[in-house]
Amino acid sequence: MKFDFKDSIKQLADQEGNIIVTAKGDALVEMPSTNDTEFEVTQTKIKVECKKISSELIGEVKKQIHEYSNQMSTCLASLRDVAALPNIEGLKNSVQLDTNNYLNQSSQKFTQLIIEYWTAEKAKNLFLQEKGMTSESSDAPISTKAHYMILLSYAVIETILNVFLFNSALSMPDALMLSSAISVLNIGPAVMVGNYLRNVNGSIETRKYLAIMFLFVWGFFTIWMNTAVSVYRSYLTSQEALISNTSILSQNLINSPRVAEIFSSDAFSLFLFKMPPIKDALSMCLWLIGILAAIVACWKGYSSDEKLPELGKLNRNFNEKKEEYILFEKEVRENVASYYQKHISLIKSAQSKFESNYRDYKSAAQLITEKISDYVSKNKEIIGKYEILLKAYRNENKKWRKSPPPDYFKEINFDLEVEEDKLNFENYSKLNMDANLNDVQSLYNEKIEVLNEISSEFYNYVEKLNEQLEIKINDFHQNASQKFIKPF
Repeated sequence: MKFDFKDSIKQLADQEGNIIVTAKGDALVEMPSTNDTEFEVTQTKIKVECKKISSELIGEVKKQIHEYSNQMSTCLASLRDVAALPNIEGLKNSVQLDTNNYLNQSSQKFTQLIIEYWTAEKAKNLFLQEKGMTSESSDAPISTKAHYMILLSYAVIETILNVFLFNSALSMPDALMLSSAISVLNIGPAVMVGNYLRNVNGSIETRKYLAIMFLFVWGFFTIWMNTAVSVYRSYLTSQEALISNTSILSQNLINSPRVAEIFSSDAFSLFLFKMPPIKDALSMCLWLIGILAAIVACWKGYSSDEKLPELGKLNRNFNEKKEEYILFEKEVRENVASYYQKHISLIKSAQSKFESNYRDYKSAAQLITEKISDYVSKNKEIIGKYEILLKAYRNENKKWRKSPPPDYFKEINFDLEVEEDKLNFENYSKLNMDANLNDVQSLYNEKIEVLNEISSEFYNYVEKLNEQLEIKINDFHQNASQKFIKPF
């Protein structure tokens, strides 16, 4: 069972009442006798109980002081360990080897990215020279994705508006299907024509003429289709009361002779300088929405890239290769820096270990001092209880006995006689502990000073390695220039 000092002291104090009763009984039979020099049973029992508590306390304190003492010895051994200091020459050789191996592995890719970057730059500049343009361009977008996302939003908006306009004449599924088809036919060809229209800025005559021809064909198609669907909506609205809500689109778009007439005759009215038979304002709005969406989509297709065909592609390729090269150079520098940091962390780890050992040594020394102080206090408490119990017995015994008490009743020395178990506090005196702490602090300061010198020397070496890194990167450029001659 684990020793509990407070519980043991309490149990000892609880015996006082029984001891007083026993003392009275002993006095009535004249015990102990006047000539006795030894404790009778009750006083002996008191001494044994107190001695037992004192011995258990000493055993517990010895065990804990032994643990703290071992901790101090371990920490001191670690502080004295010369091998715990990093070898500066070993650090230098290791970091240079790691750096050189990594740079040698990266050299081929680095050189290749430089050549690809220069090749893309050359292709762009040669194109600009052929067109008589400067190397600066303000029309090249970073990405064409944003343009096409906008076009998609136009298609969605047009579809929603068309569904609203057709919903009064068609069922919702039919209105959605027809509106989606109209949006695709308005915006899809418009984007392709606008994209190809940039060829009018180029130098190839055939492509110029084709671009203009496609523009006219697209314009004709757009007007024809939007006129047809607007007349068709007007026709559906006028016949709304007579049309069933089921399968309206298939019945009227495919089977009705009137629908065939709309797409084959009425849709060409504008080209014959006639007003198409659009009878309501919403159908006219449908026509305007379709024409506007087609024009905007065509312009977006035209402006989604450089006005000169191929220039946007060349610019994007140049920017992509440049970014790849810059990012890889950044990656190389960061990885080299990580090798430096890995070795610097060894120095910091050694410093952290010395700090931890020094801190733990001081902590253990403090705990030993506190434990001894606690022991002295508790031992005084045990002796105090021992004295109280003996006095209680003797006073009660003298009160009831007729013969004089033994002479030892007058003694005031209440020694428990546990010399063989007493702690040797000499090694842990304040003087010795302070001296040991001063020695350990001096040793710790010495180690930290050496570590600072190692750290300073290694940082200076890292500066030289950084200079070598710049030379190595310049060598990559020289190696690339031998494989690729820049004509500009």
